[in-house]
Amino acid sequence: MIFPLSIAELWSKAWPILFAIFFFGLVITVHEVGHFIFAKLFNVKVNQFAIGMGPAIFKKKKGDTLYAVRLLPMGGYVNMEGEDEESQHERSFGKKPIWQRFIIVSAGAIFNLITGLVIVAIMLGQQNLIGTTQIRHFANNAKSHETGLEPGDRIVRIDGMKIYSDSDISYALLRSTGPTYTFVVDRNGEEIKIEGVEFDRQPSPAGKGDIVRIDFVLVGEKVTFGRVFKNAIIETASMARIVRLTIVD
Repeated sequence: MIFPLSIAELWSKAWPILFAIFFFGLVITVHEVGHFIFAKLFNVKVNQFAIGMGPAIFKKKKGDTLYAVRLLPMGGYVNMEGEDEESQHERSFGKKPIWQRFIIVSAGAIFNLITGLVIVAIMLGQQNLIGTTQIRHFANNAKSHETGLEPGDRIVRIDGMKIYSDSDISYALLRSTGPTYTFVVDRNGEEIKIEGVEFDRQPSPAGKGDIVRIDFVLVGEKVTFGRVFKNAIIETASMARIVRLTIVD
């Protein structure tokens, strides 16, 4: 029997899909854990808390709650008494004060945000330096330098997009059509608008169009607890904005 693809080729195609399933499953699970914890804190009757979807491979009832692990690692769910239909049970979701219901409903998104902050903080903490939006130096014959940018410039906007973190710079250049860009930079405390900034381009590895070759190096700051905490918030907010802009675009 002849297989059209080798095992290595199959794996190279399959692992991004498997990772995406695992990632979104983790996001949904964390989201549901947020609902579950606050439902329990406010004494709401939770009928079932499940991790995964599909047939159950493990079940255990403790108190009023059935805990289950299900076959497919694609999220999970919390079933609260009176959540989807009216219930006269004294501990039903609908019997709780509005502020408690609001916290329970909001807890999922809050837990996702906290998890994102923790993951980003861990990643930043592993680095030797934390990136900034200030240009340190340029590559030889850098087009962006020749067309207006200078060492020490702190990038404020690119084609109208506000720049909060170093990752925003790459995204803004990718998002804009080019071939030239309008930068707003902070130069010695004064905001300056620079039009017609250019970059060299190179073929995309995917074979679809060209990509911008960033020809400058940014200033890096020493890793400290305060900087990690501050930049974790900035990076998380930036990533959320990038996701929103990607969906809108």
